Amino acid sequence: MSKFGVCVAIAVPLLVLAYCHFPERSCFTRWEDSAGEEIAEPFSSCSHKFESRTVGRYELAAIARVVYAVEEAENRQAAGFPCMTGGACLPIWSRPKVWRHKHFTKLDGPVDLDRMRPFLDGQILSDGAAVFVRLRRVASQTPPIEPARLRPLLSGYVTDGRWVLYEHYVLDGADPATLRSDIPTTISRTGGGPLPEITIVRDRHAVFHEHERIDGADASTFIVVNYDVDDLPPGTGLTGGGWFGVDKRGAWSLSLGNYVVNLDKRQHRALRADVERLLAARPRLDGS
Repeated sequence: MSKFGVCVAIAVPLLVLAYCHFPERSCFTRWEDSAGEEIAEPFSSCSHKFESRTVGRYELAAIARVVYAVEEAENRQAAGFPCMTGGACLPIWSRPKVWRHKHFTKLDGPVDLDRMRPFLDGQILSDGAAVFVRLRRVASQTPPIEPARLRPLLSGYVTDGRWVLYEHYVLDGADPATLRSDIPTTISRTGGGPLPEITIVRDRHAVFHEHERIDGADASTFIVVNYDVDDLPPGTGLTGGGWFGVDKRGAWSLSLGNYVVNLDKRQHRALRADVERLLAARPRLDGS
């Protein structure tokens, strides 16, 4: 055998081994704004290395003068015969595979990355001028929110002693000293199935559905009820199921944006009476 033939005989197995040994690589990226809406990738990021720093629960990087939270993950598949769901394997040899995923979340600026610090549970960040909750920027307040003083208040709510936050929203006029989650809540359902969650709190003068103030609601007499569409009480004028709030004067649909339900006095009395009947007959969902 010639020298060339010997070289080929040695090189081909080595090339095959190298091909089978070195993984096939793929890269996927996603760029989003802080609200989760997809944005254009400013440049091909798969081949770039970013200097990042850990702040609380996040890896933050300044990219083209914009601060992003960066998440990277890697999935691997060993060489061999890949198997499908159920255990059947394809009779085709497959090289090892590596999939890299990069997820970039743009923080609403301006942001001073060098001054960014974590607070409370590490999901709240601040650079001294702006406050971010789960990467969403909190609207500026006067006087400003004091992130170092933030503490848990109720489930989902935090306060610095002056302002009350639900996620990145500031509750309009909420009083942290009297905010509580003891609104009577009950249910009337015959259809079964899981019950959607609802977050209703009140202070000494207002009622809030998550972060939204329910305009006109009386905090001292407000009651919450969930009706199945097939279990609506007669004489109330209600036409659809879901969550409702009722006080001594009015009623609100809480499942579709906290809008006022227009009831006459007779319909309001019938609704209030049915809710009070349910409270007396069934355990309250607020734990009281």
